[in-house]
Amino acid sequence: MRVLGCVVCVLVELSCGGDDDCCKLKPPDASAPDIAQAIDAPVQTIDARSADAPVTALCTAASTYPPPPVPGRAFDYASGLFGTGSPHEIDYVASLDTNTPRDVLYVALFAGYGAFGAGDITTGTFTIAGDDTKFSTCGICVLIATDITNTGSIGDWYMATAGTITLDSVDINQLGGDGSAHFTGTLTNASFVHVAKSAQGGPSDALQDTCTSAIPSAALDATMAVGTAGLTSDESVARVIASDRSLDIHVLRNRRL
Repeated sequence: MRVLGCVVCVLVELSCGGDDDCCKLKPPDASAPDIAQAIDAPVQTIDARSADAPVTALCTAASTYPPPPVPGRAFDYASGLFGTGSPHEIDYVASLDTNTPRDVLYVALFAGYGAFGAGDITTGTFTIAGDDTKFSTCGICVLIATDITNTGSIGDWYMATAGTITLDSVDINQLGGDGSAHFTGTLTNASFVHVAKSAQGGPSDALQDTCTSAIPSAALDATMAVGTAGLTSDESVARVIASDRSLDIHVLRNRRL
């Protein structure tokens, strides 16, 4: 977009502290070069590839987030719910800020993948590494989704590539004193990289740029609800973030099952 004369003048006046004379025509400076000579002078070009100034990426995630508030929201999706071969899955979401649009922490656990390659989702302490650093192969998938609008549009995805997660309670059939199942645990020293979007709008494995983020510590705590194959109002926060799951991750994984 090009900004023309009057707008430029307004911006200049603002930078001059409101001086009304700032944009008025000035008499020519006797020391200024002759305009004809300036026109005849050769045009100097700059090769962008050799420019010293680096191109700065626009990073939508904060460099570091404070611990998100609890409780978050958690849902348990039974195996086969999204089609034959779809894995048992647990999703957890928690807001990272109160902005509009907002950023959220999104933890997705998949049985049979990554740290859970030997079977179902279990409790324990796990290092985020290897298969768990790529969304196409992770069993413990820890992400930041940025700039989520009220209509469910997601700005960017950041994938955790390091950190430690402890899962203390993940069993939908284990009820607490309040009669509800709970998803609980902790996340520590998690670092994230900005990944590109898949064709369906979810996170891909490819790096988008050099933007990074971090969550030094986070408590994971939520009453766990039974997830359904269709979108419900109770699941809207989690399923809006993972709305392309059946089109993206489950399709990718079902090809190998």
